[in-house]
Amino acid sequence: MKFIAFFLMVAAVLGIGGLNSYFDYKEPESRSLDSWVTFIDWKSKNHGMPLILLTRKNGTKEKFHHTRIILAAEDLKIGDHLVKARNSKICEINGEPILCLK
Repeated sequence: MKFIAFFLMVAAVLGIGGLNSYFDYKEPESRSLDSWVTFIDWKSKNHGMPLILLTRKNGTKEKFHHTRIILAAEDLKIGDHLVKARNSKICEINGEPILCLK
């Protein structure tokens, strides 16, 4: 009986962990962006992931920070206009489409 309870608990924890990992993986793809780049740290302290700070049209700030970002320093600069549609891996930087997520 203890084995069954243990097995059910392990299955629940692994199931929740798997779902959490999946949603974390899909998070940057599911976001939509229409902002200007105000700060870039290509090798941030968080595992060397790019940290891109953006300012929306209404003046609020947001972070674009994930391991799936594949933009390089020659692709994106401070002051660029970054647009990304929801559920897309393609970004438009100053009107030019570029693959920004792997």
